[in-house]
Amino acid sequence: MKNAFKGIIFLFLILTFSISVAAVAGPKITAPTEDSWSNQPYLPTNWDAFTGAKGYSYIIDSSPDTIPDNESETEETFASIPSSISGKYYLHIKAILASGSSDTTHMKVNFDKENPEPPQNVTTVLEGSQVKISWDASTDEGGSGIDHYVLYRGPVKNFSIADLSTKVLSNKLKETSYIDSDIPNGAYFNYKLQAIDGAGNISRPSFEAGVTAPKVCQITVAIKFEKTNKNLKITVSSEGGP
Repeated sequence: MKNAFKGIIFLFLILTFSISVAAVAGPKITAPTEDSWSNQPYLPTNWDAFTGAKGYSYIIDSSPDTIPDNESETEETFASIPSSISGKYYLHIKAILASGSSDTTHMKVNFDKENPEPPQNVTTVLEGSQVKISWDASTDEGGSGIDHYVLYRGPVKNFSIADLSTKVLSNKLKETSYIDSDIPNGAYFNYKLQAIDGAGNISRPSFEAGVTAPKVCQITVAIKFEKTNKNLKITVSSEGGP
């Protein structure tokens, strides 16, 4: 009986100790989002406040289950954490408590600090009163992949995308072709593109491709003669344009 009582007491102590050291879930990270891409030298990070936290410890590395040390990095619920070179990583955050620490929250984060290559082989083809611009897909060595393209049109050869006369035809192209239907007759235009990757890095402008829209006369001219005595009155009018 005495041994049974001791066993019950021992079991009770074990359960009490287990409950006292039971793991507490780590902070909930609200930014960045899971598996997101960044090109910044610091990663803006936010998490929900943790009840009883004296501070928070965090680290970014390539291991999925790293546990940060118990040294508090900040008492705030936000931080700009130094990022790493291009690649896939994990963000680890835990709360520092009076009795130890919480569990660690792990989140996949990725960095792409490489500018993508500009689009290649830009071509233009007249299709009636429209121009079809096509190009080869860009490549991205940083890992986030090409997200979209920006297409520019300039009125002169060797135009700059920063010129006031340059027009942005589209800044969210997902495909590798575009139809420009806003071409005045007889106008000469050049086109350039830039590629934007998933982390927001921007390529250099591509080489340009030009096209001249044919001149089409759509004016109807009417000439009217009126003879009055010895005078001849000639009236000329036009329709369809100046």
